[in-house]
Amino acid sequence: MKRLHLYIVKSFIGPFFVTLLISLFVLLMQFLWVYLDELVGKGLDFSTILEFIVYTMAMLMSMALPLAMLLASIMTFGSLGENNERLAMKAAGISLYRIMKPVIVLSILLTFGSFYFYNQVIPVSYKKLIALMSSIRQLRPEIIVKEGIFSNDIDNYSIKVGRKTPNGEMLYDIMIYDHTDDKGSTIVTVADSGTMKITKDKKYMILNLYSGQTNTELQPSGTTKLTYPARTDKFTKESIFTVLQGMELERKDESIFKNQNRALTNDQLVYFVDSISRQLERKRIEHCLSLTYMPPLTINVARLSRKDTSKLIMPSLTQYINIDSAFANGAPNVRSGTINTALNNARNNMRFIQEIEEVIGAKSTPLLLHV
Repeated sequence: MKRLHLYIVKSFIGPFFVTLLISLFVLLMQFLWVYLDELVGKGLDFSTILEFIVYTMAMLMSMALPLAMLLASIMTFGSLGENNERLAMKAAGISLYRIMKPVIVLSILLTFGSFYFYNQVIPVSYKKLIALMSSIRQLRPEIIVKEGIFSNDIDNYSIKVGRKTPNGEMLYDIMIYDHTDDKGSTIVTVADSGTMKITKDKKYMILNLYSGQTNTELQPSGTTKLTYPARTDKFTKESIFTVLQGMELERKDESIFKNQNRALTNDQLVYFVDSISRQLERKRIEHCLSLTYMPPLTINVARLSRKDTSKLIMPSLTQYINIDSAFANGAPNVRSGTINTALNNARNNMRFIQEIEEVIGAKSTPLLLHV
């Protein structure tokens, strides 16, 4: 029997790992397809992309593992039935339970292992993944100069090139608008050719220009009629050195996301659920004390302690005043004023309760998600 169980386990393990990898790959491709626009063109190095994929696969394990278990079980017992091995086991008097027992035991072990993985690994992976994605979102795209189109990726400069070599090292027919003085397009540089290099740390850009001229529109002269003199400076070689901001990956602190739902372990979830429940209970009591009651009841309710909520029962209203007797013995104008006061209090309480329901409902949403 031990050989039979070992044979079934071996038949199960192979399809399990294969289907697990395939499930992870499919889910990973779906995830990357959603966030493809935020990753492409950012100049991310291989280590950062690999880190992103590892954290994503850890998060997707919660969906891939049950799917792999199901597919591996179907493939294992389907293979036994296709090869008439299950028929031979039944003919030998082996029950279905004894045939499935090794897979059931293995599934239980995987369940406990997956619970530990979900409780300890996934919260950490989630914090790291969210922090990395937030850092990538703030990363500016790489500077890509296209032929015949002005590029504004460089701060304070607009650059257009007529053509460039296939490797992108040499640029020809260059036109640059300089906006560093924030006075419009008053400085225009035209060059026959040039090269553009970005330092390895992506903090600085060096643009070397060859055989060109710079046209500068000067400030108006002091004459009565405004004139705009211009100056032309020709050069054989000129270099533009500028600082690039937001081009390097600045990682955010992971502790910022530690209180999000999926970043909490089971013990932390229990603690937060209990804490939120206590806060909501205190809010309900405070709002009950804020309602407008009849004058005899209002005085007594205001004296109640927050902990003594059992006394906040509305049928106890009769012990303060006999409403029917007081209303019947009152003058007509008093009865009319009482009715109007009661209606106004009821409307005010209804509006107040509706507003509080929205507030408490918004605060209860995280609690419902946790549960």
